[in-house]
Amino acid sequence: MASLERQPKPSAAVTGRAKKVSSYLKDYGSVLFLHFLCDVLDHLATLSKVFQKDSVTVCEAVESQERCFWNLSSLKTRMGLCMETFVEQSNGSGCYKGVQLNRASSSTLEPQRAAVIDAVISHLDERLKDLHQDSIVAKFRALDPSCWPKYDHTDAVARETFTQHGQEEMKSLSGFYKELLAKAGITPEEVIAEYAQYKSFALRRSAVPMRDIFLGVLQSVCERGFSTMKRVKTDWRSSLTTAQLQRLMFISIQGPALEDFDAASAAQRWWTSSLRRRRPGFNPGLLRYTHYKIHKFSMGFL
Repeated sequence: MASLERQPKPSAAVTGRAKKVSSYLKDYGSVLFLHFLCDVLDHLATLSKVFQKDSVTVCEAVESQERCFWNLSSLKTRMGLCMETFVEQSNGSGCYKGVQLNRASSSTLEPQRAAVIDAVISHLDERLKDLHQDSIVAKFRALDPSCWPKYDHTDAVARETFTQHGQEEMKSLSGFYKELLAKAGITPEEVIAEYAQYKSFALRRSAVPMRDIFLGVLQSVCERGFSTMKRVKTDWRSSLTTAQLQRLMFISIQGPALEDFDAASAAQRWWTSSLRRRRPGFNPGLLRYTHYKIHKFSMGFL
């Protein structure tokens, strides 16, 4: 782009910009700094991949963030793999991959590296502060067995510590999701009771990752759902639509029990929710047939 032999001949502005870019890319310090950025991005990419996993837990996210901060901080004073490779290949002469770089020096740009690392860590810490502060996201640590205290059935203090661990977090979660829980008819006390059962379930599987523990819980729920579906959709009810089958399964699993169900509200809703006037028991075809029979009978044909 900077060549005067280029046809058509570039403008003076384009030539000036091209020369500036070429000069920057051939500067030893610039190329060294670009390799430093590659080392920074490698650590950020590792952290990003952890957050992209479906099975990531709050504890795992916090640990990965801390590891990333440690690795980034080490780049302030220690060259990363990309930087070291560049320095070795340039051999101090400033020639890199057949290109002679300008103003080769022994500087490792430590002040600039420290400024970049501090800025990156500061932004990451602000962006991911919910993992550390007293936020609703941090409360979900109570579900991760790796964050629980050690359980020892022979030690009364250890048993009590394990029993009480996570209670406050679950109360906070129950308060945060109280509207959803209320719609489902679930009380905070029931949440705490279910949490105790979950801890007992997970404790017996302490060597199993949290993701597999949740999969086991979901599998038991699915098996319960398949059993319900077999009971609801029998050979005599094979024409049920998917939506109606879901409704019947939900009632069978979640309730209410038949003796507690008040059909009056359901009938009232059915009666008032139609766009047209409800006419229960009316069959136009049957009515016309009945009128026809009555008319024939009255005429003496029957």
